[in-house]
Amino acid sequence: MRRTWRRVLGDLRTRTHLDAYAVSACALVFCVLSLIGDVLSQRLQLTVLLAGVGLLVFRITLPERGASDVDAVLHDRTDLESVPIAGRLAGAREVAVFAPSGINLLSSSTCEALRSQVLARADGKVRVLLLDPSAAEAVRVAARQLDDGQEFSVESLAPSLRTVVSRMEMMRNWNVPGSFEYRLIDFSPGFSMVTIDPGTNNGSLIVEFHAVHGRHTGTRMHISLTRASSNRWHDYWTDQFEHLWALGRPPAN
Repeated sequence: MRRTWRRVLGDLRTRTHLDAYAVSACALVFCVLSLIGDVLSQRLQLTVLLAGVGLLVFRITLPERGASDVDAVLHDRTDLESVPIAGRLAGAREVAVFAPSGINLLSSSTCEALRSQVLARADGKVRVLLLDPSAAEAVRVAARQLDDGQEFSVESLAPSLRTVVSRMEMMRNWNVPGSFEYRLIDFSPGFSMVTIDPGTNNGSLIVEFHAVHGRHTGTRMHISLTRASSNRWHDYWTDQFEHLWALGRPPAN
């Protein structure tokens, strides 16, 4: 009983379910009055009854809230594999990627999807931001988190980064209708991200949080957002990329 009252008081403080509490209070008052005589007309009693039933039916149609809302946007890599990044690029005009090395995201198959789906368009645009291999201290610190923080690592940051930078150099020389650019940055902010068509109503993004410990890279938490689901946080993370991009430097020619 105490737990119930605490829940009710908490809901009232946060103004949650006020409609249900209002109808319940009215029904309780009308119930008490009906016990002491013919205080209420049958028409009024029927009105309260129909209001309560109507509210109950309406609340059944509302989407569930709570843990299900969180699970809709939080995933690990295994969940995201149900829709591979190449499948997310269909019809995309702009893609932006930030990752310390990008060895998993910027695989040969993903790069081919970028070429055939985004860069094949005259208005296609791809930007990639990576950790600067020449920033030795930044690479060392990032490797301590990304490599040493995993129980079952299968890749090392430094060689992975060199592989992807070499891949980006090859992509920079592609003869494609769209535009491709990559930059290097001298620190790792603790997350990776990819945004697809950020300036449109159909914009979507995925952010991966690196954390400091895990069994393997696939267990890292991701958040998936669309502009439709949260315009505020979609803008927040796209602004994060733009800020990092401005801090990055183009590779030496």
